[in-house]
Amino acid sequence: MADLTTEKASDEVATGSNSALMDVVAAMHKLTLEEQAQLLEYLSRALQYGIRREAFKDVSWEEFIDMTYGSLADDPIELPERFKEREPESIE
Repeated sequence: MADLTTEKASDEVATGSNSALMDVVAAMHKLTLEEQAQLLEYLSRALQYGIRREAFKDVSWEEFIDMTYGSLADDPIELPERFKEREPESIE
């Protein structure tokens, strides 16, 4: 991995020692293997979330309704019993 960071240093993404990417890489090297695994899992989830978010960024509301219509068919919304037992108040 150390070889990869030195190669990245010449990349235009990581130019200069003040690059945020190089700071993160240097900090990552100080982590234990378990902490690196946790970091990798976090980055993976964050990247997946960002990809999903971008995929639906330009979807119109009509398309969104079409895509999600019926998604809760197997999990209907039900009122709790305390609301079902209430009788409507009469207005006199």
